[in-house]
Amino acid sequence: MIGGLSMGGYGAIHTAFKHPELFGAVASLSGGLSKTPPAQTEAPKPPTPWGIPFDAKRWQAESPFTWIPSLKQRVEEARLQVYISTGDDDDARIVQGAVDLYNALRAEDLPAELRITDGAHTWEVWDRGLKEALIFFSNTFRARIR
Repeated sequence: MIGGLSMGGYGAIHTAFKHPELFGAVASLSGGLSKTPPAQTEAPKPPTPWGIPFDAKRWQAESPFTWIPSLKQRVEEARLQVYISTGDDDDARIVQGAVDLYNALRAEDLPAELRITDGAHTWEVWDRGLKEALIFFSNTFRARIR
């Protein structure tokens, strides 16, 4: 299992989707996920793994959204379980990214759970989400050993 919050939520999804054979479950809490690259005016400030200047092709090639269509075939036997959560008062791009990721996974008939709770990009939201993510991990692995 792998999980993270905020930038780490993106990192957990990125790592699990890039190497699904290594993980049985992933949790992203308020992860900075987006279906489309940021506009040039929104490009991340250095340091960034997307190049300076911002390289949209590199961003697209490394986007977890890009890997979703092939994800199902890569995890046939041990399907990666995905848990996504965010606060309803978080940045609109983070909330939309969570919804977009959930919808993209479900469109490919991949297992995913989405929780949008009350709150913003804060520890209050992450504290609740972390507890739920640990229960999600426990339930995922409990189901596999039965």
